[in-house]
Amino acid sequence: MNDEMKLHHERMQALVAFTASSFQTSYPSPFGGAIYTAEGRLLAQAYDSVIRECDPTCHGEVNAIRQASKVQGSRWLAGCTLYSTCEPCAMCTAATIWAGIDQIVFGAYTNEDATCFWPQEMDLKAQDLIGHMVQRPQITVIEGVEREACKSLFSQWESVMQRLGIEISSTSWPGKLF
Repeated sequence: MNDEMKLHHERMQALVAFTASSFQTSYPSPFGGAIYTAEGRLLAQAYDSVIRECDPTCHGEVNAIRQASKVQGSRWLAGCTLYSTCEPCAMCTAATIWAGIDQIVFGAYTNEDATCFWPQEMDLKAQDLIGHMVQRPQITVIEGVEREACKSLFSQWESVMQRLGIEISSTSWPGKLF
């Protein structure tokens, strides 16, 4: 493993630990995002707050982009890397493009690892969306970094939700929580 990949693994491990801290809150989430500058400075980290905010756009990645933009004083995050515990959805990928982020690094795969969150079975991958842009952005996507650790967030989340008494089957939980 080269030095760059070691760095990606270290940052993803830190994001997994941060995201797991949401399990101690009233609004737990297995989805986390972090933004690092090209120089290695952590600008922002956030987890999903869709339920807490009653806002379907408050995914971990979007929340991290919002925070990082405020820290930078600009919506433009060129040179930055987005880390996500799960493969970004189309909305989060689009936000990454609009922010000018150079790289996406994610852990778990949406369709293979997070199926209970995607009852609509969307199979639009981040790389596919990037490739369909008229002015194709040069965004590098690195997949599966710390995948097992990221996947473990889902089982931990399920345990927390059961303890809280919230049903989470793929057919019932979206209607129950939203």
